[in-house]
Amino acid sequence: MELEHSLAELAPALADAATVDAPTLFGELIRQAEALLGCDAAGVDLLEERDGALWLRRARISDSALARGARRRLAWPAAGPAARTIESRTATFWEDFQGLPGGAEPGEPWLRRIASRLHAPLVGPDGVLGLLTADWATPRRRAPGRLALAEALGHCGGAALANARRLAEARRNRWAAERATERARTRIEALLEGLADPVIVVDPSGRIRHANGRARDAVGAIGGLPPTVQELGERLGPRLGGSPREAGGGAIESPSSLLEGVLRGEHGRGLLELRDPAGAERRLDLRATPVFDAGGALEAVVLVAREVTGRDDVIETRARLDGAIKTARLVAHELNNRLTSLTGLGGMLAESDDAPIANLAQRVVDTATEVGELVSRLQELKRFAETTSGVGSPMLDLDRATMPRQPG
Repeated sequence: MELEHSLAELAPALADAATVDAPTLFGELIRQAEALLGCDAAGVDLLEERDGALWLRRARISDSALARGARRRLAWPAAGPAARTIESRTATFWEDFQGLPGGAEPGEPWLRRIASRLHAPLVGPDGVLGLLTADWATPRRRAPGRLALAEALGHCGGAALANARRLAEARRNRWAAERATERARTRIEALLEGLADPVIVVDPSGRIRHANGRARDAVGAIGGLPPTVQELGERLGPRLGGSPREAGGGAIESPSSLLEGVLRGEHGRGLLELRDPAGAERRLDLRATPVFDAGGALEAVVLVAREVTGRDDVIETRARLDGAIKTARLVAHELNNRLTSLTGLGGMLAESDDAPIANLAQRVVDTATEVGELVSRLQELKRFAETTSGVGSPMLDLDRATMPRQPG
């Protein structure tokens, strides 16, 4: 009954100590050994393999032993009584410690003051992890209850030590993962900072987690970067243009409207029209890309905005110019048909016996021929090229527009 009561208090204390770290657990083991076994000194020695042989390494020893001259750090081969305790996995007790053969224990001067000693194996799920040692300065008789309590203490301590090691490994792995994540985040942020387009990273709830310098500069004109993309859309609201335009995935009204489909795992794209602080109209090509974690869950959404105002203006201007060239060719074709008729009729009149009429007709034919040559050049328009007239207005440079492109 006394043993069960002791274990009921022992196990939670050791479990709590194991959640901190191994040194804290060793200190609790020594404290429990001194309290439950009534020993004068106690220590924890860990079992490890060196070159195929088992060694014991001192992990912790009580302050009373240190006061008698014990070393804090020590390692020695697991031989003699210690080896028997490890092999049997049961507690061993020596009433006359000084009667043991020499070399069975490490040769420390303070051990000459020890009268009786007890070894209890620290047994974990995978075997013996070390030894719990209890020492008395005055002789003690062998007591079955003490041995049973020491064995229970050793088994509880071994299980707690195994847990402490697993927790320590988990913490190391988590720390390593956090460091790797932080390094990756730093590299990604550095990459984003180097991009010419504004980039915003949003979590699945819509909270803005990162914005590169281009995005911060762009949003700075409307009062700074808000915490969520929804609030960003609200701030952009007064600056939005008329009706949104189609682009790729469809029309959008604000950056937040892109998230609806992206939260379902879809890629989003849209064209956003707005007015800058100066009142000029701007067009942004917005693209939203979902990012998934290893388990397939949505981890973030990357919003990229690209200024396409100039590009669209160039495309529209080019379309108008292409239309103008096609119109010029069509007009030239119609003019050429009329000039052909005019030249034919003028040629017939130029053969008249009436000299004034013949001369006038010939002049008409010559002029029509010159105009025909100009019309032929209009039919050969290859590209639009401008020049400046005498009054400063741009006009078609016919020589450059009809000149073949030089190779290279």
